[in-house]
Amino acid sequence: MQSVWHTISNNQSTSLLVLTIISLVSFLPSLGVFDPSLMEARNFVTAREMIQDGNWLLPTMNGEPRIAKPPLPTWMTALVMLIIGNSENVFALRLPGVFAGLVLVISMFGLVKAQTKNISLAFITGAIAATSLLILQMSRTGSWDIHCHSWMLAGIASWVFAVNSQKIKFNWLMLSAIFMGLSFMSKGPVSFYALLLPFLIASVATKNIGIKKLSIIQGLAFICVLLLVSAWWPTYVFFNKTEMGMAVVKTEATSWANRHVRPFYFYFHFPVYIGVWAIPFIASLFWKNIKSKFKNSDYTYLLVWIFSALFLLSVIPEKKERYMLPLIIPMAIMVGRIIYYGIKSAEQNSLTRTDRNVYLVHSIAVIIFNLAALGFIYRFGLKELEMPNTVFIAFCTIVLFLNYYIFKSRLRVRNLFVLTVVSQVLIAAIVLPVTPNFAYPNKSFMSLKTINSNKEINSLDWYSIGELNLKHVYALGRTVKTIHIQESNSFPKKLPIAIVSNGPLRNYLTNERMESIKITEVEKVNASRKKENDVLHITIINSQ
Repeated sequence: MQSVWHTISNNQSTSLLVLTIISLVSFLPSLGVFDPSLMEARNFVTAREMIQDGNWLLPTMNGEPRIAKPPLPTWMTALVMLIIGNSENVFALRLPGVFAGLVLVISMFGLVKAQTKNISLAFITGAIAATSLLILQMSRTGSWDIHCHSWMLAGIASWVFAVNSQKIKFNWLMLSAIFMGLSFMSKGPVSFYALLLPFLIASVATKNIGIKKLSIIQGLAFICVLLLVSAWWPTYVFFNKTEMGMAVVKTEATSWANRHVRPFYFYFHFPVYIGVWAIPFIASLFWKNIKSKFKNSDYTYLLVWIFSALFLLSVIPEKKERYMLPLIIPMAIMVGRIIYYGIKSAEQNSLTRTDRNVYLVHSIAVIIFNLAALGFIYRFGLKELEMPNTVFIAFCTIVLFLNYYIFKSRLRVRNLFVLTVVSQVLIAAIVLPVTPNFAYPNKSFMSLKTINSNKEINSLDWYSIGELNLKHVYALGRTVKTIHIQESNSFPKKLPIAIVSNGPLRNYLTNERMESIKITEVEKVNASRKKENDVLHITIINSQ
């Protein structure tokens, strides 16, 4: 065990290979078992229309301009669609998110390696990131967040690598500018505010930033490359859709203050989102003589980074749990330091009583988590899916053996770390396939994709009464225009057409309108995974 650990944690190529394996085994299993979320549906519909209509530079979403977010993640999704030849394979469409998650993990390794010159510490930190709850969750979705923060972290790591030497490494400086530009092309200035700014605050507070080393030419080159990569698309939109672009800027600027508004303390439960590593992180905030476990001002640097990020996120009225993703990055680095310190102290038999208690509580927390996962599998796997008893017993045996060795290794911190990573990867692989039985209770669900097999309506133009949820638009695989009943001129004149409505179409039409058309209800579809009474009516309208 010791020789294997030494080989992995002291060789950069081997460390990166193992981190890649950990990341892929964490992110890939059962990647397609969940239906696309609303956020993903927006991405997938926009990517589909890029291919269908050629709207690569001025994207559309359900036929309407979609320039609120830069298109890099959507371009990557559209590229996957082109490669696989369809837009329905959710597993494949989420692969760009997996790639971005891998970039984040490798960048975490690179940042810690550049700052500390310690491959073992960098490997530990990368493995913690790959098995942290929110990073694992966001790397499995086709969203914008994982892309913008992954590229920004790659930019920060490249910056540190460029300036943490006697002579500026110009190539790495330019690479940093490119990565930061790709972050902007993923979600605008979001990661500049939520990840880069807290990093800069912490670096300035601990005098660890390296700006003074840059010459004027190097600084100007960095700014020019950053602007070139990040600003060309917004500039193109501005000159081609000036009024629309200005309206989007105004809307996005005000949305932070009036959409999804939550109280200031909404993020105060943030330790939960690092998942199974929460105990070491919480302990790091209250551990007696904690600074002695860190070199120089590392502890202050990480503490300032974490709490400046928390403050900057909290002062914005608009809040969502996934917005905490940039906060997980310094938290993972902090936990990496704690685990590394524990490994070294255990090897030297110098663990204090407090140290032992922290690692004991951590081991108990992991054991409880694993047992809870077994209970979840029993309830929603063995009963709901009729999982074979032999398979369930095999899972139980593996997890119980893991728990035994986790408790046995509670003071052998290296073994405890390895077993924690292994158990999280294993539990994710086992739990995720049965989770839909918990998340989707509606057994009468029928996807709108089934409508596409109906030749009678497959060739018609589609409309909806009121705006149709983008998840349904994605499932239908076509553009669905909106009819506003209160606006008489919004009703299409060219018939026949297919209409989607939340109730019988007759309930929405006036008697005068009914007299001039012929209505044929084709299908009623229970299109919600969660609600049994969420029924969509599919109707054909033709001339009398």
